[in-house]
Amino acid sequence: MVALWTLASFLRPGYKQLAQRGSELGTGQAAIVMNVNFAITGVLIILFALGLSRSIHGSKWSRIGLIFLLICGVGEAMTGAFPCDPGCPAAAGSFSQDVHLGTAVVFFGSISITPLLVGIGLSRNQSWNFYRSYSIASGLASTILFIVFSIAVISSFQYVGLV
Repeated sequence: MVALWTLASFLRPGYKQLAQRGSELGTGQAAIVMNVNFAITGVLIILFALGLSRSIHGSKWSRIGLIFLLICGVGEAMTGAFPCDPGCPAAAGSFSQDVHLGTAVVFFGSISITPLLVGIGLSRNQSWNFYRSYSIASGLASTILFIVFSIAVISSFQYVGLV
């Protein structure tokens, strides 16, 4: 994802990585690179979730976390099919913009809580117990970052791309 995101940003004259959202690369010049990026990343997340579900035999919390990861993958793949309006405004706009915003919230919400839920569920799985603390810490950190990013988007923070 990062490689194609970087390529898409270089193909867009005037794009500022620190100040603009990645989704802005999904519309306009060379948008195909970012939209294919969203689709590929979404499919890879889905495959990863399916692979983990076959390997992790934790509690119900792990299963719920993996369902969130599947939802995240579907949301990411959909993001490429529904690009945001130019500038990716945080307010409602075209149908595509509204779907993009909705799937972005689903994606970021799901990806942030997944490691926390999976980590909590790993307490019953000796094979994966080594990843428990890391997963819980990652889940807490990503949930905080999701909140910070949401505030940055809503408040039109100057460096939203950095966040």
